[in-house]
Amino acid sequence: ALSSALVQAFSGAGLTVALDTPFDGALVPLAYYGQDDRVSAVMIEVRRDLYMDEESGGRLAGLGAVAQLLRECLGVVLA
Repeated sequence: ALSSALVQAFSGAGLTVALDTPFDGALVPLAYYGQDDRVSAVMIEVRRDLYMDEESGGRLAGLGAVAQLLRECLGVVLA
């Protein structure tokens, strides 16, 4: 359900979404992994060329907009 809600929110914002590609899995602290069914995890990957100059490692002017869009999408899912 969590993955579906995230896909819907990000797609609804006009973003391209793929599940488990090119990476799959998420990081969960070992104290919680497999211990409590209420613990869910997702890892959201964002293309670096949207927010970073890959040659210099510096921030692009669009970093703030990317961060804001992520906050908005996550807010929709959490609501």
